[in-house]
Amino acid sequence: AGSRNETYETQGITHLLRIAAGLTTSRASTFGITRNIQQMGGSLVATSDRESIAYTLQATRDKLDKALSFLEDVATRQVFKPWEISDSTPRLRYELSTIPENVRIIDLLHKAAYREGLGYSLYSPKRQLDKISSETLQHFVNTWHTGARCAVVASGIPLNEISAMAGSLNLGSGNGNTTPAKFGGGEVRKERNSELASVAVAVESSGLDKEKDALAFAVLQQAAGTGPHVKWGNTTAPLHRAVGSAAGNDPFAITAFNASYTDSGLFGFLLQAPASVAGA
Repeated sequence: AGSRNETYETQGITHLLRIAAGLTTSRASTFGITRNIQQMGGSLVATSDRESIAYTLQATRDKLDKALSFLEDVATRQVFKPWEISDSTPRLRYELSTIPENVRIIDLLHKAAYREGLGYSLYSPKRQLDKISSETLQHFVNTWHTGARCAVVASGIPLNEISAMAGSLNLGSGNGNTTPAKFGGGEVRKERNSELASVAVAVESSGLDKEKDALAFAVLQQAAGTGPHVKWGNTTAPLHRAVGSAAGNDPFAITAFNASYTDSGLFGFLLQAPASVAGA
């Protein structure tokens, strides 16, 4: 489950879930999880997008059995103590203040395209800070973090060991009811105190339910160009050449953009340049 599964009242809950990874569970404290993972020389991180949240563990092979128990705790045995959730607000504020400009513009692009569902941001709206309760978090997890919606992937570990771990996960039943994506199109503007203008334009592409079309858009992205692969380098990609001829000696950055989701997708480009160049 990701931000797509939020409602207007619960916007930002996925962002809070991502931050809450590693807080007290039904079997371990925050200190215990952090201390043990560090002593084992491992790492445990949570990442999320619009349709999923992933808990990723890296550990040495001889410590893996013990480390897996902490991965299970963090992913499936959360308790969301109110005081710990409240203590996460400063980190939420910090992350909201440091969102990269390219991530912010892609967020706005989704908002213009879908309004809700896939249009909801990967980050919590400021109005939602301190508004999401422990009960709301637990209800969201119980509804969307179910066995039918879970996948366990591993490398460097025997299949029988990871299968045993997957079979012991404390996950509920049910498949949830995801609202189909509805592309609406439109325009969103955000005033920023910056010398650079950021512009993103996209059309609806194919979702992963149409594999061949989704693959074609992925190839088209690479053919159009995703920018130089060497810092301060150049590229002969058609998209970059076209903008370069209009920009002249002015600085700019442009990349093709492609995002494929379960039943919809976006394809377009992201441009960052001085306002005079972007307008041209």
